[in-house]
Amino acid sequence: ERVVMTSSIAAISKPNGLHTDPYDDSAPALTGEDWTNLEVDPTTISAYATAKTQAERRAWSLTQALPQDAQFELVCINPSIVVGPVLSPHVSASVEVLHLLAAGKLPAMAGCPLPNPHVDVREVAQAHVQALTRPQAAGKRYVLHDDHHDMHGLFASLDSELTSLGFKMPRYTIPMWFLRFLSWFSTDVKALLHTLGPACGRVRRIDGSRATRELDVTYRPILDSYRDTIHSLVDLGAV
Repeated sequence: ERVVMTSSIAAISKPNGLHTDPYDDSAPALTGEDWTNLEVDPTTISAYATAKTQAERRAWSLTQALPQDAQFELVCINPSIVVGPVLSPHVSASVEVLHLLAAGKLPAMAGCPLPNPHVDVREVAQAHVQALTRPQAAGKRYVLHDDHHDMHGLFASLDSELTSLGFKMPRYTIPMWFLRFLSWFSTDVKALLHTLGPACGRVRRIDGSRATRELDVTYRPILDSYRDTIHSLVDLGAV
């Protein structure tokens, strides 16, 4: 009767088809009405964003093309960066920075604000269940996003707690000019700069209020999500 599809904020966050779209703080907030623009050179928006957008577009078009007697309802969940307790030692891209922190491989942070749009995996699960069962959810897209959180501030808040448990917290900052220099020689640094974006702390707002209003999704404190992610990586032997 109904299918709930796990999509991504990547299918929403680049409506102009530009890598800089998620960092344009003068643009209106992104909502479930926005789509990443694929009518551009795909290298400008990443293979991941292209694939997520194509997949979700295909799901909507397939659903709409079904004959009347075979149609079912579709709901799409579009989370931002998903953190929270992991279920296997496999480390996904969304928790890679926390994995490096837990493993003591993150001695320094970029000398730039690091606001990231995070959502806890448990809220993502809650949204899927609600989207499957609530009549008003049919035919809608739900952005899951509480707020942008600066990783510098989060790590500082966890510093004394995690240090006392033996974790090695980052102690230094690296100037952005030096990171750009290193990116010529390191694919890891290049990937980090890609994640930071060109705006150094500037971000485009994301409106996830529909999920709160219609699915009763409530977001837990991001510090709890970070803490639970790190401990789960240790418990499962990923660190």
